[in-house]
Amino acid sequence: MAPRSPTSAFVVVEGTTGVGKSELCDRLATEIDARVLHFPPEFLKFRRAVRLDEEIDPQARLAYYVGAILQLSREVESQLSMGASVICDRYAASPLALLEADGDLSPERIDALSGPLLDAIVQPMLTVLLVAGHDAARRRVEKRGRVDPPLSAAHTRALTSPEHFSRWEDALRRRSRREGQVVEVDTSDLSPDQVLAVVLEALSGGEDATGTEGGEP
Repeated sequence: MAPRSPTSAFVVVEGTTGVGKSELCDRLATEIDARVLHFPPEFLKFRRAVRLDEEIDPQARLAYYVGAILQLSREVESQLSMGASVICDRYAASPLALLEADGDLSPERIDALSGPLLDAIVQPMLTVLLVAGHDAARRRVEKRGRVDPPLSAAHTRALTSPEHFSRWEDALRRRSRREGQVVEVDTSDLSPDQVLAVVLEALSGGEDATGTEGGEP
């Protein structure tokens, strides 16, 4: 792995649908002069084209997810080696937690199949886990109106099923904590400015990076 510049930062923003990830990533990138990375657009196009979340065998689906994680990690590594700070809008925890929430593969099976390949991915200095009540998340997405590209089938399941939404969030919480320090922020009743303030405090070392801030405990 290429060495990281001592001045660069790597932050991951995780969360289910409608919790405010993209807005936080953009605001945070401006504040800390970082580049925002996402899963490769080629993977996202492929995901829609083959109906990955609806029609592909779960073990094969996991393999595609792992490939996308590895490619994203390589891009993170490249940016860090050049001294850039990086914010990932979703990273390794999201697709693995989604598979776990769907229930087609057990957490143990997911780990056994993906672990050997993902052991070497770049680890974040901090993961920001955004959470929200299901109704709050659904209202946010509805307020956006039509999105392009449209929501994936997996994200639609989360918005139409409070149970699926909760399972995904719980799995995200467990998997994010495996990657290192986590600050969890309940965005249900917080403005984007308030969420940003909590995260900046955590980055400065002023916040317990395993706690929950804002909204209901």
